[in-house]
Amino acid sequence: MSKMRKEYNPDRADRRKRKPIIYIICEGSDTEILYFKHFRTRNCLVDIIPMSSKDTAAQMIVKNARRQLSQADYFPKDGDQLWCVFDCDTNKNPQLSEAEEYAHQKGYKIAYSNPCFEYWYLLHFVKHNAYR
Repeated sequence: MSKMRKEYNPDRADRRKRKPIIYIICEGSDTEILYFKHFRTRNCLVDIIPMSSKDTAAQMIVKNARRQLSQADYFPKDGDQLWCVFDCDTNKNPQLSEAEEYAHQKGYKIAYSNPCFEYWYLLHFVKHNAYR
């Protein structure tokens, strides 16, 4: 007689490990989303969440980042990361310092472009000569 199947026990079943998700909170709703969509792969889950236009100050983006994830599951212990992406052009040094300090306290990461994300994005497509 052939071997019988073992009973399924959900407590003992090997479960597939959850892939970490990278949440990107950004102030722009066009260029940033277009750029960060290219980071989505089978092995890298990226969720891009644009902020409303009234919250473009650096410290407001960082302080409201977790609220933007209220619909999503955020598990930093499982490898999830939360990135706040914003421009330097409208932010002063004290605002940037405050945003950086708050992000560090909460375990978030920040990335800011100087002067703005659109300029940085454009540099990917414009030929430029290196200094010699």
